[in-house]
Amino acid sequence: MKQIATLFILLTLAFSEVALAQKSNEETPVKRERTDMFMIQYNHEGLLNFPDSIRLSPWSRGVGISFMYDHFLVESDKLSIGIGLSFYSHNYLTKSDITQYQDTSGQVLSKFTAYSPYTINRSKIVRNFLDIPVELRYRTTPNEKGHSWKVAVGAKIGYRTNIYSKVIDKNDDKYKSFIYPQVSRSRYGLTGRIGYGKVSVNGYYSLSNFFFEGRGAEITPISLGVTLTLF
Repeated sequence: MKQIATLFILLTLAFSEVALAQKSNEETPVKRERTDMFMIQYNHEGLLNFPDSIRLSPWSRGVGISFMYDHFLVESDKLSIGIGLSFYSHNYLTKSDITQYQDTSGQVLSKFTAYSPYTINRSKIVRNFLDIPVELRYRTTPNEKGHSWKVAVGAKIGYRTNIYSKVIDKNDDKYKSFIYPQVSRSRYGLTGRIGYGKVSVNGYYSLSNFFFEGRGAEITPISLGVTLTLF
């Protein structure tokens, strides 16, 4: 609850800054160029506290697109806030599945369970999210080519649109499963970007668990990769 309250405060402050900046801009309009409004991300996906006995492939990857409005907070063109909508797909390459079991009290919990190495060739678990991201952005004065250094810190909240696993066995037969009731349907976490021109390094740290609270192991999703800004 403390984490949710913190995120709510961040979003409230962000919207307040947008409203104040809008009033200021109406009084003293300044022509400034908005940037980082359509971005594509390609990331490495990780899971903190993932079972040591199960291998999560380093090729686990995620792809996302973001549409964000860049709103200046002050008369200078160096500080702005971005808010918008994004879609993200996480692909965890691991020869395991999410299974359910009962603990000693009879409660149903979930965990990752490895497949037998003699039964499958490869498998993955996919989670797709629709997010609302918010960023506080700072950029340096552009050089003669129009490029500048930029830093952005923020947060995002999202809703899981779907989840499924895909398994390819030794006979190259393919199987999909869509029933994972213990996996959380929402998420929230912290984001960051730092880069130059149209290319940035980005990161995401989830403040929410992979599973619903109290219904699975404490596993924290993280992402690290590259952002390409188209405009």
